[in-house]
Amino acid sequence: MTDRILYQNSELFYYGEGEGSKVMLLFMDWSRYKAFDNWIEVLENDYTIYTFDLFFHETVNGQSTSVNEGRLEKIFQLFIDQEKIQSFEIAGLVLGLSLFWPY
Repeated sequence: MTDRILYQNSELFYYGEGEGSKVMLLFMDWSRYKAFDNWIEVLENDYTIYTFDLFFHETVNGQSTSVNEGRLEKIFQLFIDQEKIQSFEIAGLVLGLSLFWPY
């Protein structure tokens, strides 16, 4: 299932799959979206897996859509609330992943 979180000018797309009781969050940019195929195949029975397409630094209608730590934290909290996630494990292939260490 593909879904999104919209906050201010930022839109975070994510894809969920698997049926497990544990949650795994996988971060990459869509140019490498196949990078986790093997992980997903192995983990999908034990985990519900969410993959994310993190943002680039852009401007839309003259307003910045780049993500600072505060904006990304708010978007991530909206995702957690929307999916009713209590705990999770995390992995990623992008530097932006470091913004999630407080969780």
